[in-house]
Amino acid sequence: MKKELKGLNIDRKSRFLVALRLTRHRFTSKSNIFKQSVKFVKGQPKIVFTDGYQGYKKMIKENYPEAIHDRGVGIQDNGKLNIIEKFHDTLKQRTKTMRGFKSVKTGQTILDGWKIYYNFVRPNMHLYNKTPAEVAGLVKLKENKWLDLIQRGVKVKT
Repeated sequence: MKKELKGLNIDRKSRFLVALRLTRHRFTSKSNIFKQSVKFVKGQPKIVFTDGYQGYKKMIKENYPEAIHDRGVGIQDNGKLNIIEKFHDTLKQRTKTMRGFKSVKTGQTILDGWKIYYNFVRPNMHLYNKTPAEVAGLVKLKENKWLDLIQRGVKVKT
């Protein structure tokens, strides 16, 4: 796949990755991201930080009508987008070894699995070696986080 665009929503405090979408078209990616996030987040965010893309304004009004839209642009953004930029670096470390994705569908499948790893398994040094899920108060997993997640999933299914 030649052109890969990743749209994402990430909680500023916990760094919990709410939504991650791979697409070839920027507008589709961002629109889906906001709609996907609304389903999983309780309440409305007070502020939505974005880059300079003009299409965000309409999408934020549609999905988060009460939120303030703060557009961080380039270096002048006063660090508001640093969490997202840092996340992009983390994601790039994983995906560059894969030399791109064969298709949007297979790429999204890989990103969905990686999102679970990022949120529930991978400790974050900026969160004092806790996972975003732990900081968000969603779950406290045992030492072997992968095994604990699998066992919890099996219990839910049976």
